[in-house]
Amino acid sequence: LQYSVYIQQSGRQSAAMAEDLVPEEIEEQCLQCHRSLVAIDRMLKPVLDVGRLQLEEKLEPLDAASLVLLLSYTMNSLFWVSLPTQGVNPKTHVIKRELERIQKTMQKARVISDRRAGRVPKLNRGAARRFVRGALWEEGGEGSSRKRKHPDSDTT
Repeated sequence: LQYSVYIQQSGRQSAAMAEDLVPEEIEEQCLQCHRSLVAIDRMLKPVLDVGRLQLEEKLEPLDAASLVLLLSYTMNSLFWVSLPTQGVNPKTHVIKRELERIQKTMQKARVISDRRAGRVPKLNRGAARRFVRGALWEEGGEGSSRKRKHPDSDTT
């Protein structure tokens, strides 16, 4: 964002000189990166203007945790993207483990959220019991063509 302010303040002469120094394909990538950063700034502005603590007070605990995770992941992702510009391989940097840790925590929060919303399938115990009993039968038994064997029973 500071780069765009510099370009805007420096005037047309400096911009024209910069165009001569930068190949067109790289210039387009830089412009796309700039547009993306402006979009991110626009999306984060409402959250950053209010303040995280004030925003968390208005939310349920699970929603507040999700907000903190989202902000942490966003900031760490932006740091991850900036590492190659400094000549650092992000795949070997400590930030990779931090991003994985945040992703795991986000997955746990999603599972809790799904349970609360009733989106987790419930086990039909009766059907499961019949399924297991049907799978544990033995051929040829006393007085029956089909004898069920229960793992807890002592009969042989």
